[in-house]
Amino acid sequence: MLKNKTALSLSPLALLTLAACGGTKSSSSSSQGAVQNGPLEGAFAFLDLHTGINFQGDGLYDSLTEQGELTGAVGSANGAGGYSLTEPVSGGYTLIATTSAATIDTTSNTAYGAGITLKAPAGATKITPQTTMIEAVVTAASVSSGSAATAADIATASATIAKVMGITLPAGETLATYDAYASGADPAVALSVQKANNNVMTVVKTMAFAAQGAGVTNAADASKLAFDGMFQAISTEQS
Repeated sequence: MLKNKTALSLSPLALLTLAACGGTKSSSSSSQGAVQNGPLEGAFAFLDLHTGINFQGDGLYDSLTEQGELTGAVGSANGAGGYSLTEPVSGGYTLIATTSAATIDTTSNTAYGAGITLKAPAGATKITPQTTMIEAVVTAASVSSGSAATAADIATASATIAKVMGITLPAGETLATYDAYASGADPAVALSVQKANNNVMTVVKTMAFAAQGAGVTNAADASKLAFDGMFQAISTEQS
């Protein structure tokens, strides 16, 4: 219990410092991408449609109205961690990927961990720990301003997260599109993105473990609390 209280008392950014040391709708275009920490095989990726208010979906998969599929294995049609979904003709959406006990990190061929929810804003081609924070930033801004997030908003949020994580991306790239596992990726940049994703998840899993020790019994709820803590830390860093 002492370990759990210690983890809860540390700020997410302090923990980062330590870590560093279904159904279809008519459509107009395809949304292809990958779920990555390493590339994650067997995660469930889906389009969470914004059918309610505040530019948000409900975070739950509806097989009657939303599209979803398991991400691919190495050598599959969509590639390791890959998915191919179809964007709605109108209305917003959030990309969501959930993990189960069967989800595998293909870089290490080990189980990634169940109950983790990763997100990305519309138009992203990657769903990662860092895009989860980007999605939280742009959603909060949209709710505050009363207008849907634009590509410029996503790029600004990406730049903020990249700065906090010490990443310098190639011109024209954002954390929502950058593929650290592409064959032509700059090794130094790719490594910095990979390390940053690992550091985020080290923090999230530490905080989630602490939350479970403090009485949060559901792994998904513990993961959400941990990511909420990360978002609050990033928001503080921005102000």
